[in-house]
Amino acid sequence: MRQTRNGASAMIPAIARLISEQNAKPAHHVGYCGTKAEEIAYSIHEEFGEYELERYVTLLYEQGELIGLLLLDTDEEEGQAELWGPFILTEDSYEWQMAADQLWAAAVDKCSPSIQIIAGFYHIHNYHALAWMQAKQAAKQGQHSILKLEKRPIQPVTSDTIGDHQLQIVDIGEMINTLSALSANQSAYLYLFRNLHNECFPSTYYAADTILNRLDQDNRLFVCLNQNEFAGYVYLEGNCEFREGQIEYIAVRPDRRGKKIGLYLLHYALQHLFEYIQVEEVSLCVNKSNPAAINLYHKAGFHTTSELQYISLQLDR
Repeated sequence: MRQTRNGASAMIPAIARLISEQNAKPAHHVGYCGTKAEEIAYSIHEEFGEYELERYVTLLYEQGELIGLLLLDTDEEEGQAELWGPFILTEDSYEWQMAADQLWAAAVDKCSPSIQIIAGFYHIHNYHALAWMQAKQAAKQGQHSILKLEKRPIQPVTSDTIGDHQLQIVDIGEMINTLSALSANQSAYLYLFRNLHNECFPSTYYAADTILNRLDQDNRLFVCLNQNEFAGYVYLEGNCEFREGQIEYIAVRPDRRGKKIGLYLLHYALQHLFEYIQVEEVSLCVNKSNPAAINLYHKAGFHTTSELQYISLQLDR
């Protein structure tokens, strides 16, 4: 007989191992988490206290053995959660669906009522999860390509790298942390960043304010100024301990496009990741409806490794 249980800190190593084993397979892959057990365990330790583990991690046991799990990485203020899983140790479609439904019922029952939207991010060959979510009337939001670039020498970026355009970079996290009060221009950077992010990524996994709240020594938001005016930004996340990182977002103001500012931001981000974070490879995610961006990254040396489907579910309870 199968039983569900709440997550607990003592179970994190076993949880990480199961996710690692399953997520390495395209047929079970979820884009929100990695494939290395140590790094997955670290992420869970960082993001989940005992309260979150009990409320947002659900485990499935059969004859005393862990055979499946479901994890919700929530933002209660935003009212949404990213769905890690379901990860279930079976290839049989019927058994998978039954186990997923059991996990789901237990997870939703204890989930905060503030959570209204569940987001999934699945490999296009994860047929079990995609069919299961669609059966719950989840809506497909778009396909994304995952691109990677292995470590290589990056030409240093300077303020006059691109022609005669006067470009410079502002580290927004550093700006906020080192100044007791922002000037009118600095406040404008935040305002224009929010507007551009909302315009370019209207239904994305990180809202503008979420990005600002995530800024620290590893997660950086760099704004590009063109002749002292806001022109675009790049947001990246890294982990110095595990020497890994990814570029999450790059955007350029419509009236500043065609001046290689996007390329400038990309090179600046790569330089930071390779030299400061000391990553061995950089990954990024691009909506397949943006072939121009994909072409830009391919020209910079990136190659496509997988394709993922973003899907969202409005909870009805």
